Amino acid sequence: MEEKKSILVIGSEGHDLADKCVAWGSDFYIGDYNIIVISLEKLTPYYLNLLKVNDFDYLNKIKKHIVEAQENGLEIYCILDKFNLAEGTIVDYEEQIIESYNNYSWSPIIPMLENVPEGIKIDINSSSLFPEYQKLVKGWSILLKKNINNTGYVNEREFRGNIFRMNILTTPLLINNIGRIISFEATWKLREESPSTGHVFKILRESKSPMIFLPKIDNIKDGINAILKSICNQNELPPDWISKIVIGSEKEIFKKINSIEKDIASQKEEIAILAEEKNNLDEYKKLIFSSGKNLEEIVEKSFAFLGVNIIFPAEKNKEDRLFVKSDASIPIEIRGKNSGLNEKDLNQLTSRFVDKPISEIFKTRGLFVLNHFREIEPSKRENPFNHNIVEKAKAWQVCLISTNTIFELVKNKISGEEVENLENKIFNTVGIFTI
Repeated sequence: MEEKKSILVIGSEGHDLADKCVAWGSDFYIGDYNIIVISLEKLTPYYLNLLKVNDFDYLNKIKKHIVEAQENGLEIYCILDKFNLAEGTIVDYEEQIIESYNNYSWSPIIPMLENVPEGIKIDINSSSLFPEYQKLVKGWSILLKKNINNTGYVNEREFRGNIFRMNILTTPLLINNIGRIISFEATWKLREESPSTGHVFKILRESKSPMIFLPKIDNIKDGINAILKSICNQNELPPDWISKIVIGSEKEIFKKINSIEKDIASQKEEIAILAEEKNNLDEYKKLIFSSGKNLEEIVEKSFAFLGVNIIFPAEKNKEDRLFVKSDASIPIEIRGKNSGLNEKDLNQLTSRFVDKPISEIFKTRGLFVLNHFREIEPSKRENPFNHNIVEKAKAWQVCLISTNTIFELVKNKISGEEVENLENKIFNTVGIFTI
């Protein structure tokens, strides 16, 4: 007779359908269980700091055991929560996120999340969530940007002439009304590939079951009970000899089911690849709606895509980015506003000129990147730079560029049209840069 799958709940207690419930900080062995359900509610910065002090390697040890167990089919269900760091920790890059002590350090896959104002519109028709859980989802304030490999296996390396590459596939389970991911499942595969053709010679390591990340809800305990109710088979299990009993065309039906399941598996992988591609393209839309750090990061990414290399300044709380080449060190201010550029904004950039050399190669002394009137649809926005601001910018040898322009450059390059020598054109423009 088939054995009942054993279930461990981590981070929440008092669930009758689970075999065991434990708090974060407790000792347990992942390999004893077939399914784990995880709540991150208690992993606040303060609590993370306590875990870090008591046993610095605690979350990393859990992660290693999960990776081993996933290779043998461990099922994981995790209720998403905003990204938290242990107290006193600051990160800027993906590598630092992996190395930091955070509320996803236990996970082979760390989701990079975007905290947004609460939304309520959900695409119910495309949902693959458990119906019992979906009833509890009233809205969302966390969206997925992308997933980071935290398995401990390298993302990519060359060995024996081939490429060993980590591939993470993300399949949406629930999206909002504009296609952004609210809930998803993720799997990972370490593959040996041909460096020239990308042909996969061998799957070296892989998660046999996906990690399922569910949207945060108001009552986490109710959510976990809904997950447990959905995954637990409460009916009496049939004896092992029942499979020998055949009725009618059962064999033919089973063959058809098996064939369809193979097709579904292949299509799910294709959907995950396409979803990842769409997610990457959606990132560029931040150019025309975001502000702050999100805008700075997407401007840097977009410039890199366009062949323009800008860097994070060595000294924080100065300019947002720098263009450094040959004899030039050109400060860049990046701003998202619900208005156009004003003199105070421009002065903040020009005040950076004092300690910057004057280049003999590039005319531009500073670059101001503006996402203007960002809450309005781009085609309906007013002019980002009025005549007075443009004249002041010219006097200071400043280049002004709207993120609408950068967005159009990105779209054009994706479509196969590219501006030659864009770097020189931008950093030799005084006044407004246009396509």
